[in-house]
Amino acid sequence: MNESKEIVYAWEELSRGDLYYCPHCYSEMIYRKGEINRPHFAHKALVDCPFSGDNESKEHYDMKKIFFNFLKNKYPSLTIELEKCLIPNRRADMVIYGQSQTLVVEFQASKIEFKDVKERTQDYNKLGYPVLWIFHINRFGYEQFHNEKKRKQIPYELVEMLRLDSLFVMDSKGFIQKCSGKKTPKTKKVCEYRFFPVKMDFKFNRVIRRDNNKSLFLCQLGKDSIYSKKNLYYGYGYLKTGSKNLFSKLKELLPSAFFKIEKLKRFNNYVAFLLFMEDERIQIKSAELFLSKKNVETESIIDHFKRSNQPQISKVSVQKPKMDQKSDKKEDVPRVSNIVQAKSPERHANIQDFKSNDYSNNPLKEKINKNKRWLTIILKSIKQLFKFK
Repeated sequence: MNESKEIVYAWEELSRGDLYYCPHCYSEMIYRKGEINRPHFAHKALVDCPFSGDNESKEHYDMKKIFFNFLKNKYPSLTIELEKCLIPNRRADMVIYGQSQTLVVEFQASKIEFKDVKERTQDYNKLGYPVLWIFHINRFGYEQFHNEKKRKQIPYELVEMLRLDSLFVMDSKGFIQKCSGKKTPKTKKVCEYRFFPVKMDFKFNRVIRRDNNKSLFLCQLGKDSIYSKKNLYYGYGYLKTGSKNLFSKLKELLPSAFFKIEKLKRFNNYVAFLLFMEDERIQIKSAELFLSKKNVETESIIDHFKRSNQPQISKVSVQKPKMDQKSDKKEDVPRVSNIVQAKSPERHANIQDFKSNDYSNNPLKEKINKNKRWLTIILKSIKQLFKFK
């Protein structure tokens, strides 16, 4: 800050001869500007200050400068502070004081552990401040945005922000886009993603971390995160539906809604899941699905499905098995032999008598027949003999 205690920035037109002071430790600072190094302030003497000896990269410096100038041009009356210490020993890159909400903006152009991202966010959340994280495009290995869908390994902190639907990226020219996509199954860092332009509208919501159901108070640009707490529904499906048909059943029930299913868990009589949906409804009920904004007790879920599916269950129990029905049909059809016997009982009796009088296996009668055949042969021979004479 200058002698009038006004906050000034190194990229502004400043004079080297003026006196400047650190806004945190109030020690005297030197304004430096050269042909090689970018404009910056430095402490005149070594002091115990969180800003002392900090080496800022060119990308990080440019991100702050470009975003600050953009906001000041679009919202001239907006109050913005850079390098603000809201928490002891923790410095926010940018603090924006809005009419209804104060937010923190963190720019990241170098490697950072997601653990640090989470801890910083939680520290500001305790004070009621949401955090907007903006990453430099060099973290993807690119210099500018592209329109194609990519499948590539990216740093882990970007993977986690992608899973929170809160990954915003700035290129070297100052353009900001949102990165949307999903992590490839059975991998840790490989993702399928694309970049999309965003509107510079600030949205504040608590985003659910699906690994532990805890939330982070984040700021999004353009639209809320799909995993926002206000988009969360507790879903329950009748076991007959099953996980394979769950998505299609939801599409039938919610034809115009965009939703995502997470944490599917199977129980004895139903399946439970988390549904994130951009559709403001209090409760949705059907015979096979039950969606609620509140977690529902197990007894209530089972009771709902039992009452909704009772007619179907009773109908099935009355029906006979298919095999029994076929056997009944066979018994109802009269046999052919019975029909013949009913129409001509005398003929049937003759047939039975013929079968009973069969003598093909009687030895005495077989011998008589044999003698008759020999007698016939002898008589024929005698007749032929007399004719010859």
